[in-house]
Amino acid sequence: MYYIADVLKSLPDNFIPIWYERMYRGNAVQRILSAHPECAWEKLWCSSPDSSITSPLDFPETHSAFNGGDENLKNLGEMESHAWAHTGFGLHDLETETLKMFVKATRTYKDKLVFFSQHPTGVWSNSKLQRVDWSLVSIKKQNIFLYSSKPFTRPFKDNRVPNVEPIHLDNVFNIDIAKLFNDDYLTFLQEYNQIVGYFNLTPKPNAIRAFILRYLEREKHVILAKS
Repeated sequence: MYYIADVLKSLPDNFIPIWYERMYRGNAVQRILSAHPECAWEKLWCSSPDSSITSPLDFPETHSAFNGGDENLKNLGEMESHAWAHTGFGLHDLETETLKMFVKATRTYKDKLVFFSQHPTGVWSNSKLQRVDWSLVSIKKQNIFLYSSKPFTRPFKDNRVPNVEPIHLDNVFNIDIAKLFNDDYLTFLQEYNQIVGYFNLTPKPNAIRAFILRYLEREKHVILAKS
């Protein structure tokens, strides 16, 4: 059996986990960060059967949307699955194929920042759930943590959103999703500029803003359809 702490220790410093509780838009943030030229991204990580999707900011031109596979369609339903922006690169499980993917990425992206999504509550290994806790953020030199300065809900079957406060540690960069995913442009821009400055990224405010607005629009469509 593999253990998440050992896997995190084995990853080079340019691999940066995005820690987030469920519903905190972790996959969308991963796509946003990975869209910059200093960061790694592969088409496989799009987690979509739509061949038109190559960039992390792409939305599909076909009905398949960001399905995340048949399992998500079964659990979420077709409409809800279209409102998610899943990715296929994270340590949500420690199965052989996942670990092979990470080994390949360490060999390929030595000079790029590699962001990957990570839940703090548990990870699957050999069909067993390993319970984990926030002490894991001490392992990597750089971590991203997602929180929200305002209460929010999402239009899904299971829409319970835990209350999360920022983590005040030197090796943790907190991102306020209430500001990043905000309808107000200046509120968004302030949060986005902090991200760009912290990681020394080439700014792409127009492309990122367009992705966020389309992302929010898809969620609103689900809300209207259910009302």
